[in-house]
Amino acid sequence: MKHSNLLILFIGLTIIFSGCSKDNSLITDLDQSDQITNSLKADKISFTGTSIPAGLPVGGDTTYLPNGKVLIKGVTADWYDHSDSCGGMITGPSFWTVNSLTNPDGSAKMWGKAEITVNGGDCTGTWQLSWHGYLTPYADGSGIEIICDANGTGKEGDVKGMVGKWTYTMNFVFDDPSTFFYATDGYIK
Repeated sequence: MKHSNLLILFIGLTIIFSGCSKDNSLITDLDQSDQITNSLKADKISFTGTSIPAGLPVGGDTTYLPNGKVLIKGVTADWYDHSDSCGGMITGPSFWTVNSLTNPDGSAKMWGKAEITVNGGDCTGTWQLSWHGYLTPYADGSGIEIICDANGTGKEGDVKGMVGKWTYTMNFVFDDPSTFFYATDGYIK
């Protein structure tokens, strides 16, 4: 009985491994050592752009913590994202949910969700983003720097099934309202 079980196991493994041989392929012109060509890979489309405010932030719950930090959750804000780099696939109004944990020195950790409704060029659709970042006050108190990284997934329309990575960078000088915007860069594929 032991020998017959061992024989069945040996035959089964032989069948499995013979199906994995290098030259045993359904497509006779290719073998398993062939690399995927660049035309078969998903192409990354790099972009740069801007995100400008389209209204004032709204709502949010503020909690003052015993350690001197301030937790703010659920602030919402409307912005407009624009890029000429990728055929309108990331251009349109964006809706942001913002949470932050601010330290006594004014620096803060930030995170949340966002949705970009694509309406640029001939493209339509919806991106859903998760993001996180940091706010750092300038040493001289004249402004702030915010850097946020976002991961996005296309959920509808022309961008459905695509993925992307964004970096949002703001260098806001308090005396210069024209600096209140995010420069964006990243890629989609």
